[in-house]
This record gives sequence, C-alpha cells and structure tokens, in this order.
Amino acid sequence: MHSFRLCGSIRAMDADVIRLLDSAAPIGGAYFLRPPLADDEAEWFLQAVRSNLVSFGECQGRCPRLQRWHAVSHDEFTTPDGQLRHLFSFPPERPRLNREYIPHIAGWAKAIIGAGYDPKQASFSRYRSFARDMITKREGTRYETDGEFYAADGSIWLHLEAKRDSRQVDAIAIQLDRAGELRELPRETAKEIEYVLELRPRHLWVIGPGSIDPPRHVFRVFVDGLSARFERVSDLPSPPYEGVDVGQAS
Repeated sequence: MHSFRLCGSIRAMDADVIRLLDSAAPIGGAYFLRPPLADDEAEWFLQAVRSNLVSFGECQGRCPRLQRWHAVSHDEFTTPDGQLRHLFSFPPERPRLNREYIPHIAGWAKAIIGAGYDPKQASFSRYRSFARDMITKREGTRYETDGEFYAADGSIWLHLEAKRDSRQVDAIAIQLDRAGELRELPRETAKEIEYVLELRPRHLWVIGPGSIDPPRHVFRVFVDGLSARFERVSDLPSPPYEGVDVGQAS
C-alpha cells in the first residue's frame, strides 16, 4: 500500500489524481504533494490520462533508473520522441514527486484536447543545447523545453513553459508585463526563458497550477538577434494548420 503526505485538505475532485499518483509511487515510499492541486491542473491532468495522451506504467528494461536502483515503480511514461520520464524521483524509500509534471501534462492536454493542437506536430520535455552564446548561457549548455507545437515550416508556433507553483508563474508573468523586453528582466527570470532567443517561438504560454484553464499568461514573442519582446494576448492562439501566416515576427 502506498502512502502520501498532502499539504492541505483533500477535495473530492482531487481524489482521482491522488489515487493515480498513489498507484504510481514506489511501494512503501511516502511522498509530499505540495502545493495542493488546483482545479484546472487536476481536471486536465486526468483528461490527459483518460485520453491516452500520457500513459504510466512499470519501468522497462532500458530504463536508466531501473538499472541504477534495481527497483520498479509504475510512474514511467514515454515522450512523443520515445524518451523515458518519471513522475517520481528516487531513492524508492524517499521518493520525490516531480510536482511540475502535473501542470506540465495538464497544459499539454489543454492545448491538444481543448485548443485543437496536433500531438504529432509537437514535442514534450525535449532536451536541447544552445548553438551560440546567449545573454547568460554559453554555447553548448543543455536545457529542456517543456512543450513545443510546430507550424508547417517546422518553426515553433506555441511554446509551453511549466512551473510547479503558481507563485513562480505569476512572478514571471508580472515581470514580462512590466519589462516587456528580455534584457530588462531580472537575471533569474531571464535565465528561465532565455531560450526564446534561439528557438524563436511565435507564442509563449507560461503555465502552472491555476493558470491552465483559462490560459492566463500567453505572450506573443518578437525576436531580433539577442533581443526579445513580449506582448500579452488574451487566449491561446489557434493552431497554425489552415492558412495561418507562420512567418517569425521580428
């Protein structure tokens, strides 16, 4: 029997998510669920599972974690390009819930199921390396992008940046509203989204608990060299699949 330690009260609508997490966690390991679930992330996380956008199962033989710890859990899932990810970090007796994955997966489902984006023209949890020096990061530095949805020409039409905590999301959004330009942001915030200079997404959606439905923090992105400007928009952009101009704004 799994166990969990929840910070906050359990609401009826969260019960299915908690049961899913409990069934996926390593046997005998207690974990924290904090911050507490928000309504929108719980709803869309479950929709992702029920629609088979994401499926959790037992670690497979090629799993590096299985090879290292020789312990099995049921929290493994596969990204669209075949990479293995886990809801929990080990060691198994002290597992840590990778809390960011709940809004991350929920936002992924909201874009696909709720807004009509095509999962075949997208990537989830993709690792990249900077091809040149940025403002704070150097060429060759590795980084992860949470979600990318592509236009017909392969450019990124919508980029997802997921955070585990609504306070993190709100802080980034407020700073983007105030500054508008990447170089004017506090250094720690600029480091979080500096990849836009290289990826040149047309839109950036910053998500976390409570900002998925409705999408509270969506920005149009304008990139010029090592400069990026952000302009708030009211909703997710329509998918760029039918007659949409996908040229990169500058």
